[in-house]
Formats: sequence, C-alpha cells, structure tokens
Amino acid sequence: MSRRVQYAMVAVALLLGPFTALTTLVVLTAPGVFFVDADVAGGLHGFVLDRPALATALRVLGLITLPDTFRVIALVSAGLLWWRGRRRVAAWLLVTMGIGGALGVMLKQVFARSRPEWPESITVASGYSYPSGHALNSMLAAGCAIVLLDQIVGPAGRRLFWTAAAGLVLLVGLDRIALGVHYLTDVLAGWTLALAVLFTTLAAFDPFTAPGATGPPGRARGTRGRSTAKRADYSSAQAGPGE
Repeated sequence: MSRRVQYAMVAVALLLGPFTALTTLVVLTAPGVFFVDADVAGGLHGFVLDRPALATALRVLGLITLPDTFRVIALVSAGLLWWRGRRRVAAWLLVTMGIGGALGVMLKQVFARSRPEWPESITVASGYSYPSGHALNSMLAAGCAIVLLDQIVGPAGRRLFWTAAAGLVLLVGLDRIALGVHYLTDVLAGWTLALAVLFTTLAAFDPFTAPGATGPPGRARGTRGRSTAKRADYSSAQAGPGE
C-alpha cells in the first residue's frame, strides 16, 4: 500500500470517526450544550476568573496565537522554501493552511453554534464557536512544522520538537476553554479537522517525493549517488594511473 493511500485512509478515518461523532453530538444537543462541555467550560472559567494574573496571561496568549499569526508564519516559510527551490513543498504548505483556514470559517457559518455565555466574562470573542479557529490553525501549523522538520532533524531533535508542538497545541486549546470563548467539543473538532486536512494534502501532494520517484524520499538520490561513484571508480581503474 502506497504512502499516499495510507495518508488518505487516515484522513477519511478522522472525518468519519471523531469529527463526525463530535459534530453529531453538537447538533443533537443544540441549542443546549452537552453536559461535559458545560462542566469543563464552567470549571475552567471559574478557576481563571478568580485569578486575574492568570486571566491576563491567557488573554495575551490568545492574542499571540491568533490564526493570522500562524498564517503569516506559514506564508514566510513558504516564501523561503520557494526561494530555495522547494516549490512543491511551499505549495503544499500554503494549500494546507489555506484549506484548513477556509474550512474552519465555513463550518462556523454552517453550524452557527453560539459561544459560551457568562454573567462575568474574562474576554469577548466574536463569531460562532464550532470549530475553534485557534485550535484548528495551531494544530495545522504544528503538524506542518513537524512534517517539514522531520526531514532535517535527528531522533533527539524530533522528539524535542514533537513535545514542543504538542505542548503548544494543548496550551492553545486550554486557553480557549479557560477564557470562556469555546467549549471542549469546539477545540477537539478543530484539532481533528486540522489533522484530516493535513493528511489529505499529504496524500494529494506527497511533497517530499520527487515526481516519478519510487520508494521513500531521499533513497533514490542516495542510490543514484552510489551508482555514479561506482561508475567513476570503475572508469578510473580502467584508465590506470597517470590519466
């Protein structure tokens, strides 16, 4: 089974599994709220409300991790990749962030889920709630960064970056719930949709495999390099010393 087929199967599983389950839950409980959503949102919001310093820190984090922040980073990264000749990878990055962001905006309008309402708010957010744009775009950015850096870092660096990326994504999701602007299902749906988009575009682009190449990325180049070296050694042996 090819890598592209595997990516596509993961994307379909994410959409038909957790994303469909979360969406069904949200639709069936509307205009009310699933009790787990209410309990988690109420507990975190109350905890932060009693701690003004923490509330301020979370508001700042929410501003730093706006979807547009990740889009600008992706745009700059794509420009650098294009300049270095990695045009297929740059196109994949832009398409992934673009499709994910557009889907998030569209689905908010489709489901039109109201944001949580509180007698005393920590912050105010406009628009609809499902899915969370912060959660979706942070997961998209983290996923793209992992895919890109996985090509150049060793095992130790890979583990470190995976941990940092997961920490960022979790922190952003927690921030949205604790500030009282999203429910748990909003955040989970954003994460799931982002991963589905990521695997879909990987299946469509397979960005790190050269057109017409077979086998894992990089292997074909290494094989050609070794073959060229062998031919050069053979030619030198045939020519003899002094040539």
